[in-house]
Amino acid sequence: MSRDSSTRRSWTTRVPPSQWDRGGLSSGRVQGRDNWTDIEGDILSGRTVVFAAGAPTAWSADSAKFQQRAVERPATEMTVRGPDEAFNEVLATQIAQLRRVVQTPSLQVRTVSVGPTFGKVALVYLEGVANPVLVQNVWDRLARVPGRTRAAAASIAGVIRDEPLSIFPTIRNTERVGLVAARLAEGKVAILVDGDPFALVAPSPIADFYRTEQDYGGAWYDASFVRLIRFVGWGVGVYLPALYVAATQVDPNVIPMSLLITISGSRAGLPSSPLAGVLVMVLVLETLREAAFRLPKVLGTTIGTVGAIVVGTAIVSAGLVSPQVIVVITLTALSFYTAPVYELTATWRVVNFAMLLAAAFLGIVGIVAVTMLLLVQLSAMTSFGVPYFAPWEPLRLSDWGDTILRLPWTLLRRRLSGPLPVDPGWPPVPRMRVPRLRRAVR
Repeated sequence: MSRDSSTRRSWTTRVPPSQWDRGGLSSGRVQGRDNWTDIEGDILSGRTVVFAAGAPTAWSADSAKFQQRAVERPATEMTVRGPDEAFNEVLATQIAQLRRVVQTPSLQVRTVSVGPTFGKVALVYLEGVANPVLVQNVWDRLARVPGRTRAAAASIAGVIRDEPLSIFPTIRNTERVGLVAARLAEGKVAILVDGDPFALVAPSPIADFYRTEQDYGGAWYDASFVRLIRFVGWGVGVYLPALYVAATQVDPNVIPMSLLITISGSRAGLPSSPLAGVLVMVLVLETLREAAFRLPKVLGTTIGTVGAIVVGTAIVSAGLVSPQVIVVITLTALSFYTAPVYELTATWRVVNFAMLLAAAFLGIVGIVAVTMLLLVQLSAMTSFGVPYFAPWEPLRLSDWGDTILRLPWTLLRRRLSGPLPVDPGWPPVPRMRVPRLRRAVR
């Protein structure tokens, strides 16, 4: 008889099957199973299930060891300074990464199986900080995810989020561990999905999409200036093409005469209207962007840069569009990518197209009308019960210090009021008093 078999016989003799979770099985986390649905799910997920003759309970031991990708730097959310660690695809590793950063027993993790493949989803929050109503709301939505939903972050976000038909994202996805840890400290919750390296953060008002982890890794004045640049970039990207079309095609009296003469002179002999020229350049830009994404990384950068220069120069030389259109579309493309989250970039491109059509038919009046509709829509939306357009509607001046600007740490006394945290205050920053050196009296 081998040594292993004698060892197994010895502990099965000492420990009865009803106590195998306490002394018999020592491989990872052990759970008792008394129905075939749970047993089937454990076997499919790679766990080991042990049956004992005459025992009403089977024991499921966590013995799976899957190959996984190493922890790497984020590929979609680059930063200059600050933590630079991204999630990978294994849920256990994701939870371990968060526990390494958030070293407190208040970090709570709940898991649930969703989708036809019984994919594991974890709800993570800080007990004593996150509002219990928010936690229960998110948990109830996860528990009601239909079985046809694939266990992926994008699919789950599309099912559980508020305003599922809106083009504005109400749940932020991120692959940065530090960003998730920071949002948990604000009283929000995170959703981790097994097999997907992107975590979901809820609630996420629109101002949260303009706050990055890098904002808290540098000086407060630099972070505040960068945030203002992002909002200015949003305005340029959404309104510049529409204003150009409105000023040159519908309402030419709103621009100075000297500038109007310059624009009209450059457009002399062109076969197309300003709207047609802008649409042509938008189509060219979107085609180059998609080609750059699909090609290998080295070729994509080259094709995107060289293609834009060559195509833009060729179109102007061919007399299809004016040079002003090239400048407008270039500034628009650069301004769109000041948004830190790609999802929001896609949303503003759609809004830009609506602004462009309204400006072509109604001029400045059309731009104002679309803007009013946009404000009404944003003010009516919510993200898990939190106003989506906060802190502008409703007006919350106390939140401006960490949304529009980033005040110094000594002035950030309260958490953002959006998720209604249980503890609204940050721990006070101690002030150090250095005694002054007195001059020696001669």
